[in-house]
Amino acid sequence: MLNKKSEISSEKAYTYIKNSILEGVLNSGDRLKEDMIADEIKVSRTPIRDAIRRLESEGLVSSSPHAGARVSKWEHDELTELSKMRVLLEGYATELAAEKITNIEVQQLRDNCSEAEINIKKCDYLNVELMLKLNLQFHKMIVSASRNKRLMATIEPLWTLPIISINDKSSTCSHYSKTSKLRHLNENRNWKSLEHHIEIVMALQQNDPIWAGSAMRTHIRAASLFDKVFV
Repeated sequence: MLNKKSEISSEKAYTYIKNSILEGVLNSGDRLKEDMIADEIKVSRTPIRDAIRRLESEGLVSSSPHAGARVSKWEHDELTELSKMRVLLEGYATELAAEKITNIEVQQLRDNCSEAEINIKKCDYLNVELMLKLNLQFHKMIVSASRNKRLMATIEPLWTLPIISINDKSSTCSHYSKTSKLRHLNENRNWKSLEHHIEIVMALQQNDPIWAGSAMRTHIRAASLFDKVFV
């Protein structure tokens, strides 16, 4: 069993590597060099190995005896499968949430939408990290409102896996590319996504599970269709 200091070091390593993957510092297929990571965050290699095992169980990292640990690669059909799983699981979670959500939680979702709207209006000054954070926060709050911990544990990994790129670095897809062409597409996507979020909140406020579940499924399917523009 890990002592307190080891647990802190392992969590530090886990957070550092995971954020590096999700923020695009580490790309699909990149090797995770234990010695370099250890030097960077000032921990021993043991916590690094613990973190890699944890990320491997989440699907973000793949390991082999000869190649070592690398950021996982995901093919088009695998990403499609993940999207279909989200449609089913999050749709169901949203239906449950519609029956159990509190007024406070509904207000928190409204606040989330308001903050996203303010950020989208900034256009070229869009805070990408904030948009990613708000979107993930929105979905987490809804699944949490379902009051089903097992469902949350099943869905949570599906929120991070699609961010990993496809095949190799040359085809890496970023939902928030800085090129002018993709910025325009992303602006359209952001507004459409916000419209969906607002509708979902309205359905939850009305405690309407059929409407809420349908709105969430439509939202995830639409996001999946948009992502095909980049592959």
